[in-house]
Amino acid sequence: MYEPTNYESEKKWVRALAQGCRQAYRHLFDVYHKKVYHASRKMGLSHEDAEGVVQDVFLALWEQHKQLDPSLSVNALLITIAKRNIIKKIRKAALNIQYYEWVVHRNEAQVNTTEDEVIFTDLEAYVQQGIDQMPSARKEIFLLNKKQGMTSEEIALRLNLSKRTVENQLYRASKFLKDHLAKESYLQKICTLVLVMFLA
Repeated sequence: MYEPTNYESEKKWVRALAQGCRQAYRHLFDVYHKKVYHASRKMGLSHEDAEGVVQDVFLALWEQHKQLDPSLSVNALLITIAKRNIIKKIRKAALNIQYYEWVVHRNEAQVNTTEDEVIFTDLEAYVQQGIDQMPSARKEIFLLNKKQGMTSEEIALRLNLSKRTVENQLYRASKFLKDHLAKESYLQKICTLVLVMFLA
């Protein structure tokens, strides 16, 4: 007996959704909402904001159902909608700081899966690229603080600088990295990478 492939089955649900079938909408929500949630969390969003992304994504999916192209996969549709919503959340000032802290303080102990390893490697390389663009003195101070866990006072003593100078350099380094990590091109890239992994 012929069994439809997952791809064919997915097309059936997309066609039904395009015709306004609420059962199809519920089916797609049940299958994909946890994946969208976990992808949002992987991008550093809080539980509340990840839940907000899920709501926004599936609301948009329903609002646009009449314009859906049945030839497109659900993955492609959700990646496009979810990416826009996740980046919008990160763009908010408070979340931009949260995202920055999530990236900078990630470490190898948090790498539990192949997906984590790919994301971690990409983030680590991009963060290092930003660090390498800093003036040498600022870079040294930043690494002593973030990599070795030294306080401003300890760094000041080691480098024979004032505490104020060290704090100023740390502030400038953090601001530079936040701007570096929030570049639209990189947010698009890392967000797409995460979503593709989770929605595959």
